[in-house]
Amino acid sequence: VYSAHIDVASLNWWNKLEKQNQDLLKEAMCEAARYQRADNRTKNEARLTMLKDKGMQVEENPDISSFRSQVAELKTIDLYKNPQVQKLLLKVLEATR
Repeated sequence: VYSAHIDVASLNWWNKLEKQNQDLLKEAMCEAARYQRADNRTKNEARLTMLKDKGMQVEENPDISSFRSQVAELKTIDLYKNPQVQKLLLKVLEATR
């Protein structure tokens, strides 16, 4: 998973925090994630140029539909049928917006 910002904490520790502190941490984490995504976007072109200059081959126009068709069957495995897994995946997707 690529993410500009990942936060990890013990649920036991989190549950001991007062709601006000949980809210402050959530707000700070969201703000930090937005900042890091924006910072990454502004630096992407320079980083890509540097990698190309060092010999990295970059596919500028990837065949996304081919990729999607190749991984489409992954949605049918039992793990993804689990409601808890589906809920978690939706939370991850929402957090990346």
